[in-house]
Amino acid sequence: MPGLDSWSQDDESHQIGSWRRRRVLSAGTVTVLSALSGCLNFINPSGQDASTDRETGTSSNRDPGRDETSISGDDGVGPQSESGSGGPSGSPDATLGDEIVDGPIDSPATNEHPWIEDPEDALRLADVTIHMGSEWIRDYLQVEDDVLALTVAGDQFTVEGNAHLEWECDTFGLKHVFMNGRVGEIYLEPVANDACHTNENKAGRGPWLAPFSVTGRFDGGRPDALEVHLEGQFIRGDGPRGGAYTRQEF
Repeated sequence: MPGLDSWSQDDESHQIGSWRRRRVLSAGTVTVLSALSGCLNFINPSGQDASTDRETGTSSNRDPGRDETSISGDDGVGPQSESGSGGPSGSPDATLGDEIVDGPIDSPATNEHPWIEDPEDALRLADVTIHMGSEWIRDYLQVEDDVLALTVAGDQFTVEGNAHLEWECDTFGLKHVFMNGRVGEIYLEPVANDACHTNENKAGRGPWLAPFSVTGRFDGGRPDALEVHLEGQFIRGDGPRGGAYTRQEF
């Protein structure tokens, strides 16, 4: 039957063609997959599946310099300044301590700070004491000036001050008292009383203009000059560091 033989030959040709097409498609698929694999290896050379990070609870995008269990600075220990808080400007903050007192106190015989000269001719500021006044003025707009006035009689000196404090319970204190060569220097700062800094004590919040005085005497003779500095959050003036300031030459 020629018709049947013709159909069988056609069917066999069709199967051979289909088989060849499948081989071509398979080869093409392998080629494409190989190319994709090469691209993925280029993007992720280690070959690690990104899902691995998610399963272990880590992130492949995490900064490698940051350790979750020990973060630099969180322990409160950081790099220390070589020059200290005083710096090269000559500020005495780094050497003479952070305690603020009301006195009486004497200037030291020597100064450890590298930018402060030791006293000359055994000069000294003695019995330096601060006294708070009682007539305080609430000065919301800070229209009043912060002032210091220095007077000297014999070997005694007095500084009369009127300056701003944030709370009515705060005071002023002595931060530094020393002789820089032949120049006496006194540094004053506010002393906060945290016990009364509360929202319930609204009447105590100022700023307040508070009067005070500083008394003391010269020991070993008068220096060439005496200067007084007052610095604080609400204090403004023409001092070297922006606070209230006075100086008298002798």
